[in-house]
Amino acid sequence: MPYIHKWKETGVIREFSGAINAAQVLNSNLELHAHKRFNDIDYVLNDFTAATEIVIAAEQTTAFATTDEMVALTKGELKIAIVISNAFLPAALAYQKQMIDSSFTCLIFEAISEAEQWCLTSK
Repeated sequence: MPYIHKWKETGVIREFSGAINAAQVLNSNLELHAHKRFNDIDYVLNDFTAATEIVIAAEQTTAFATTDEMVALTKGELKIAIVISNAFLPAALAYQKQMIDSSFTCLIFEAISEAEQWCLTSK
């Protein structure tokens, strides 16, 4: 499996590794949204630092944003942190742009420590 979910007290860390494609990210999103603890979390930290390849076109991020926007209607606020290297930045930036008007706040980080700090600060 190219990703694992690590549940924390107030959120979840998703660690992606190896070669990642859009279908895998979408499946991970759907699993996360269906989880019984999802409505109680404050953040999702997406860690792509162990990804060796990310094959996601900017246009494919529309599927992620659309499902997240639908979930946001009932979930309310959620912080979404994306930790990713500059080599794979275009898809993350495309997703972030699509989420600007959502109740889900998305920020991109280069370091896990910065993302964790942001996730754990008050809303």
